[in-house]
Amino acid sequence: MNNSLKIGIVAGLIAGIVAGLISVFIIFPLINQVGSHWFGFPLSEFPFMKVALTDIMNDIVWGIIFGIIYFKTYRVIPGKGISKGLVYGLFIILVLGIRFITHDLIYWNPQHIISYIIYYPISCIPFGLVLGFLYEYLHNRYSVPKKEPKIIEYSMMSGFYPGAIAGFMGGIASFIAQTTITVGVEKIYWSNVVMDISFLISKLGGQIMWHMMWGAILGLIFPKVYNLVPGKGIIKGLIYSLIVQFLIFELLAVTYTMFLGYFIMAHTIFFSGISQSIIYGLVLGLLYRKPTK
Repeated sequence: MNNSLKIGIVAGLIAGIVAGLISVFIIFPLINQVGSHWFGFPLSEFPFMKVALTDIMNDIVWGIIFGIIYFKTYRVIPGKGISKGLVYGLFIILVLGIRFITHDLIYWNPQHIISYIIYYPISCIPFGLVLGFLYEYLHNRYSVPKKEPKIIEYSMMSGFYPGAIAGFMGGIASFIAQTTITVGVEKIYWSNVVMDISFLISKLGGQIMWHMMWGAILGLIFPKVYNLVPGKGIIKGLIYSLIVQFLIFELLAVTYTMFLGYFIMAHTIFFSGISQSIIYGLVLGLLYRKPTK
């Protein structure tokens, strides 16, 4: 295993533990005090130890994952030294925190929005700083050279329209998957919701608008990391989507809901997320053309 990769894993693990402890002893008491929810559930409904262990386990797992991604994308992250870690932490706030906030703005869930506003800055900024510090310190401490091969990056705007169109198609896929699962499996969650045409049109519109917006944003990032993503053409778009859409967004929500005991909801998030991610990636890979010199 590459020594820099090992350092990324160790740094991510330790940074994840730090983020988990901050969540348990600072963030969750704040969220509970203002009466907000976490992933749709009032924290007061759960024993403290269950919430603590759930978050720390998740932060350790995702700390390692984000540490590996940090190692892979180190070359294209702006800044030097610890500042790279800070930029990376702000990026996580963007692709997770702001993404969750915009989703719940569309469906107007103020309790969720408040909890995300509290959680992500207080958690991700220290995570990024600790990750950045440890990554530099361990490389220097053990005299491991940081390999920074030249990565060709393309204009961000070249991914905007392909990303938006891919997001549009992904939104339709997410709507179909959610509606199918809702009607077939999760009637208990929708017993007081009338599944009429106006409701379905509203839900479809919300899904398309949200996925188009984030499809365009993620499309802007795609050209910057294009040559870091394995594969060619359509497969490259699919792998990129499975990482930035499914792995570090949908799957994170799945793990939280599963650990909290909401397995049917986790089932819905998983299948709607994987459906959307696959369609988005295939369409992005099909439409994107890297700029020629």
